[in-house]
Amino acid sequence: MAYQHDGQAAALPPALLFSGLEYRLYDCRKDEEQGKGRAFVWLTAYTLLAVTQGQGTITINGVSHPAAYGKCFLLAPNTAIGVESEAFQPIRLYELSFEIGAQDEELLADGGEMVFEPFALLEDMLLSLRGKPPLGKLEALQRHIQFQQLMLEVLKRQHKEEDEPDARGAVERTISFMQHSYKEEISIGRLAQEVNMSRWQYGEKFKALTGSTPTAYLTALRIERAKQLLLSQTARVREIAGRVGFGDEYYFSRRFKQTTGLTPTQYMQEFGRAPRIFSIQYIGELLALGIRPIAVNSAMFPVFEEEALRGVHGIEEPIDAEQIMRLNPDLILYPSFIKAALIDQLVKIAPMAHVSWNDDVYGRLRAMGELLGRQKEAEEWIAGYMEKAALARERLGCCIRPSETASAFVYVDQTLYMYGTHHFGHTLYEGIGFKLPERLKALTERNKQLKWMPIRLEELPVYAGDRVFFSLAPTGVDEQQGRAILNHPIWNSLPAVRSGSAYIVDPIWGNYNPITLDKHLEEVVRLLEETRMYSPAAGS
Repeated sequence: MAYQHDGQAAALPPALLFSGLEYRLYDCRKDEEQGKGRAFVWLTAYTLLAVTQGQGTITINGVSHPAAYGKCFLLAPNTAIGVESEAFQPIRLYELSFEIGAQDEELLADGGEMVFEPFALLEDMLLSLRGKPPLGKLEALQRHIQFQQLMLEVLKRQHKEEDEPDARGAVERTISFMQHSYKEEISIGRLAQEVNMSRWQYGEKFKALTGSTPTAYLTALRIERAKQLLLSQTARVREIAGRVGFGDEYYFSRRFKQTTGLTPTQYMQEFGRAPRIFSIQYIGELLALGIRPIAVNSAMFPVFEEEALRGVHGIEEPIDAEQIMRLNPDLILYPSFIKAALIDQLVKIAPMAHVSWNDDVYGRLRAMGELLGRQKEAEEWIAGYMEKAALARERLGCCIRPSETASAFVYVDQTLYMYGTHHFGHTLYEGIGFKLPERLKALTERNKQLKWMPIRLEELPVYAGDRVFFSLAPTGVDEQQGRAILNHPIWNSLPAVRSGSAYIVDPIWGNYNPITLDKHLEEVVRLLEETRMYSPAAGS
């Protein structure tokens, strides 16, 4: 848009509107006393952050940045930020929020970490802008002009390097590479070659963008990740050193103490606490590993006893990212079926770890055990379950023929499903030792990760085993239509039904996690012992 000046078109200035200015203190020791290790904020407006004191880390949409005097960040709305100070180094920073017209948003498209030099000028301008609210229109105009002058200086510096966009973009790509690949062996000289610069030129550009040398920046990233692992895992110092890119445990310990003033072990003892985990679905696996999450999706609550859920927040669906942010999680676990749009929101709040929904319970437990430093607990549960299953099969030796088959079905969402080898199927085949009916066996051989599949009522006889288990909803349309199936001639013609080997069970038997699998194993043994039908002495 333009206006006329001496008969010539001239551009209009950007529409910038001052919203507010806060001068905040972030002290990790004080926060720890209040049960918080970090402070989280979900920005609803454009915001300029300017650090004036202290040291620590500012996390922006899940990416950590060293925080120290002179650091500046220009951030867009819907950005998740976390601020964590070093011990004895509380962070003070300005938070300047403002609005900008939609037609001018491109001015801030390259927001993020920025360099404002001299920083003392920015401090003076922020200090002038801070103060009592204006009492009259002239004072309001004065504050508006001060804000516009400040934003002019910010935007001039933000666009100062537009003459060299390729060089800046190339260096920013190497910074992004460091942030995602810090655990690998990274050569600064090789990064300089990748962007066609000498090592000296690369170092100068890098420092102009970040305020640190490439080596110092990489070390800070690794130390920051090591701090998170030390606080949330039970792994040894040597293992953590390797996970964050230090090949030598002693060099890691020396650099860690130089940065934090404490050895890794001292840091763990001083600030260590149980990891704060928000998990979608996997509470059973976490409890089996000896970890109680801070929150899970509420749909999991009916599956577990009240004592197991003590202190765990239930999150209603659809999941609200701002609600998760207020919980201040260290880690978010999620299954494969979560939509990308939700992942894009949650990754701004805390590191996320994908746990495959297609894996069997052993694979999931081992993956989570490795992630959380609980490999021993994972293997102990697996060994314990296998021992219980062996005892169950021994107890049922007089009840089940060696070649006896079984199948399980559930009616849910007005659809009839057949279970595969996961969920209910795990208890029947892995636990009790039933064989799979031939047609189901053929399906699972083609798809080892088959959980369940919809079938037509007419297909029921094809997949029914010598024993049949039917999971029936307690109320609602599914209960009514499920009972209609139980009264249908096709169901009543099944050999298992005619011989009294059909069982109607609660839908909770279909849940697939370590805690409920333990419980279901005991319940199936009890059910089958109560309906004993086979005796080895009598023959098969």
